[in-house]
Amino acid sequence: MSLDWNTTKCKVPTAHGKQEAEERELIVFATNWIGLSSVTRDNLREWLVRLRVCEELGRGQIVGRNPLGSLERWIGLETNVDDETREEWTNRLLTVAFERAECKADRVFGVPA
Repeated sequence: MSLDWNTTKCKVPTAHGKQEAEERELIVFATNWIGLSSVTRDNLREWLVRLRVCEELGRGQIVGRNPLGSLERWIGLETNVDDETREEWTNRLLTVAFERAECKADRVFGVPA
């Protein structure tokens, strides 16, 4: 499935310069990893929580050094990603983490793939 996005509901729908365009692109791709299809005033806190969890798990800064500023700039951005509850997102995140950990453990113990 293609990742489609739209910024027509943003206060300023077009990026002004390369930096804003890059920030927008990071957020667009982050929607899939974060499990939130849009950036709204109502979900800013959840965005920040999920981004912080990703950082804690070693994923780095998914949307750059100033996530709140970037997210506030792109309030209104929408994508075709499915929204996940925090529980659904957590389960998906942990499933991926366990799968990776099991693969690493299998390599240590020489378990055939």
